[in-house]
Amino acid sequence: MKNNKNTTKDSTANELWSTSWTYIRTVIDTAREPFLILDRDLRIIAVNSCFLRTFEVSDKNTEGRLVYDLGNGQWNIPRLKNLLEDILPCLEYRNYKYFYNSASQKYEGGVRFCTQDTGKEIINYPKLHLENGENKNAQHRTDQKYKHLVRILKNAKRQLVEKHGFDSKIAPSYFIESIVYNVPDNHFGTDYRTSLNNILEFILRKCAPAQMTTVSHQHLLFGLEPWQWNTEHAATFFQAVENL
Repeated sequence: MKNNKNTTKDSTANELWSTSWTYIRTVIDTAREPFLILDRDLRIIAVNSCFLRTFEVSDKNTEGRLVYDLGNGQWNIPRLKNLLEDILPCLEYRNYKYFYNSASQKYEGGVRFCTQDTGKEIINYPKLHLENGENKNAQHRTDQKYKHLVRILKNAKRQLVEKHGFDSKIAPSYFIESIVYNVPDNHFGTDYRTSLNNILEFILRKCAPAQMTTVSHQHLLFGLEPWQWNTEHAATFFQAVENL
């Protein structure tokens, strides 16, 4: 009986996948834009005719190959490689405040995924992150300077990496955005230079790292978990920015 149940489950899963795959292929085959589908190893498992025409390749020379091998290696671009290899499969996650029934429930929606290096589970809340970031950037709070200052600091990081050999892993963009989010609104001045100086002064000399949270307010920003930042790394980055 157990084997029969497993066989039935496998058959149902295969049928579901077959139906889903047929639908996926239909969607991309009728699209007017170039599309390709990659497997977890970044090998091409499907492309549409628009892709073949646009990049002047054939099915025979495309499907089954690594995406970086396309066009005699023309797609082997460091920036594209970084973007693709940062993609992680994830699942919906719900942090329930209460659940009485389907009509009476409250939760914070997030995503759950595992790190590629250690396989440790990470839970994030992109919708809350976006909403809280938009609120922080509002005219009445930071005069729409929050996002601009985050961008300025990310550009400073790029300059440190490209011109000064700075280790980009020390200061992930997500953490930079989160720590700036924790800077009090009144530190965002009338101009960007003043605001940047205020932010650096607060982070390097006045803040209380143990009280800082991520933009979603669901995690503490600093700690030992894989979704948390190291205080020494943060200090190293912002000190380097101050010295630019």
